[in-house]
Amino acid sequence: VGCSIMPCNVGSFSPNGAVLDDAIVYAADNGARVITMSLTVGSTSAINAAVTYANGLGVFIDCASGNGGSSVGYPANLPGVMAVASTNHFDNKSSFSNPGPEVEIAAPGENILMTNLGGGTITQSGTSFAAPHVAGLAALMFSANPALTNADVRSVMRATADDVGPVGYDTGTGDGRINAFA
Repeated sequence: VGCSIMPCNVGSFSPNGAVLDDAIVYAADNGARVITMSLTVGSTSAINAAVTYANGLGVFIDCASGNGGSSVGYPANLPGVMAVASTNHFDNKSSFSNPGPEVEIAAPGENILMTNLGGGTITQSGTSFAAPHVAGLAALMFSANPALTNADVRSVMRATADDVGPVGYDTGTGDGRINAFA
């Protein structure tokens, strides 16, 4: 109740950074409380400004940290974006998940069951499948307490995460894997 999804197309076969800034502003201007991005694109001042604008309206933004690299991708590495790493079903950081000091949190991102475009179900892996888990948790938190701020959601999510990596914060899983029950 009270939740809806507003998909914004930022590319048919790969993300188009030239329209991502417009999509962020559009979502923020049209009532989004949460924006999740399962992508990496080239850095632009327009995307930086769009993230700053949405954050100023109190929008929570998360983004996949990226796959197969040695550092967190853009725009997940922006201060106004919660960078999300991937874990497997053993609560280990996924081998493909990009680490870095920007990683705040982790979520399941390996062998995620989903519907297949041609029918049936398939499993997929990537930080792109971890980021929506974080967005869903943020939406649950806002629905339980609409007075929460973006900073509140980030703080509570990090404080209640299950520490699954080395003890304390680490650059692979941040403060740990999200725990919706906690």
